[in-house]
Amino acid sequence: MISGKNWSQASLRGLLLPILFLVPHPSVAARPPAEPAPTKIIVQTPLTKKGPSQDDSLILAPAKDLALQPENARKADALADFVEGTRLEENADMESALAAYEKVLNVDPGVSELALRVAALLSRQEDYPRAIDVLKDAIKAKPREPGPYLQLSFIYAKYLKKTDQAVKYANQAIALDPQYARAHANIAWTLVCDVFLDSSAATKLDDGLREIETALDIDEGDAWSHGVFAQLLFLKHQDDEAAIHFGRALALNPNDADVIAVFANILVYWGRWREALTWISMAKRLNPFPPNLYHWYHALALYSGHEYEQAVKVLKEARSLDRWSHGLLAACYAQMGLLDDARSESDAFVRERLRELNENGEAAPANTLDLARARADRYRKSRDRAHFLSGLRKAGLSG
Repeated sequence: MISGKNWSQASLRGLLLPILFLVPHPSVAARPPAEPAPTKIIVQTPLTKKGPSQDDSLILAPAKDLALQPENARKADALADFVEGTRLEENADMESALAAYEKVLNVDPGVSELALRVAALLSRQEDYPRAIDVLKDAIKAKPREPGPYLQLSFIYAKYLKKTDQAVKYANQAIALDPQYARAHANIAWTLVCDVFLDSSAATKLDDGLREIETALDIDEGDAWSHGVFAQLLFLKHQDDEAAIHFGRALALNPNDADVIAVFANILVYWGRWREALTWISMAKRLNPFPPNLYHWYHALALYSGHEYEQAVKVLKEARSLDRWSHGLLAACYAQMGLLDDARSESDAFVRERLRELNENGEAAPANTLDLARARADRYRKSRDRAHFLSGLRKAGLSG
C-alpha cells in the first residue's frame, strides 16, 4: 500500500512549505553569509536605517520576518527529526526511526504520507492499535485526505480480518475521491480475503467483481488491482482468465512482493508447487520483513512437495500462528510420524475453527475434517486434494 520512497518527497514538501518564509530571497542567499558577531562584543555605534544600496550583510539585527519564532522552531525541529528518521530507517533501526517520525507527527499529525508510512511500520511489528491511532489522528487533522482511510481499511482487512470495518473505511475514502482506484480494489480484495478464509457468503465474490472492475476502469495500469482480479477469478474457477491477470500484474510491476506471494499460493493449488517455491522465495527477498501469510504460502508449497520438516521450520518463522498454521503443522507432523505433536496442533486447529464458525453464526460440521474441506477443494488435482486431507486425517481429524 505504500509505494516505495514516493512518500518521502511529499512529506518533505509538507514540512518545508510552512517554514519557507524563513529562507531569504535567492539574491540574498547567493551572497556569502556575513561573519556572525562574537556574542560578547557590544556595538556602540547606533544602527543607521538601511539605504537602497546598502549591503544586507551590514544589517546586524535580523528582520522581523526572518526571526525564528517558537512555532517555526518547532517545525524546524520536526524537519530535523524527519531527516533523522529517514537515516535511521535506511540503517534498519526501525524502533529509533519510528520514534523520530512520531516526533514529527506530534507537531503535525496531518502529514498524511508520513502517517501512512508510520502506520505501515507499526503494522509490520503487529502493533495495530498504535497504527490505527496514528491514522485516526491524521484523519482528525485532515479529514478530507482519503489516504489514511484506505490504510485503515487495509489494516482491518489484512491483519485484523474485520471485513465490515475494512469496507466501511474504503467506502469513506471513495466518498472523498470516487476515482480512487485503490479504494475500490481494496473493497474487492477484502471480500476476496473473506472468501479465502472460508466465509460461506458466495455473493461477496459478485460484489468484489463489481468493485475490481470499477478499479480497473479507473486505472487499468495498476498491478495490485490485476492481482486482486486474478485471485477473484481463481475463486470463481476461471483459471485461464486468472492466469492472464496475474501475468498483467507481474508485467506492470515485477517487484510487487504481495502479488508475487499470492501468485505463488495459487500456483500450489494449480499443482505447480516447484514454481511456487521459486516465486515465494522471490517475494521474501523483495520483502525481508514478510507478513505471516508469506510463511503459510511457503510452507504449503513445501508440504505439497512432501518436504514436511522444512515446512515446519518455515511455519515456525511466523511471529504468531493462526488456525490454518496449526492445521498445516498438524498435517506435517502427522506425515512425519510425530503423532503427539500432530494431535496437539490438530486440537488447536479444530478449537479455533469452531470458535470462528460460532462467531460467524455458522453450525459446526458433523466431521472435523469438514472444517478443512473447502480449503482442500481449492486444489485442482485430486491427488493434491487427497494429500492435503490425508495429513489432517492422520493428525486425528474425523471424516
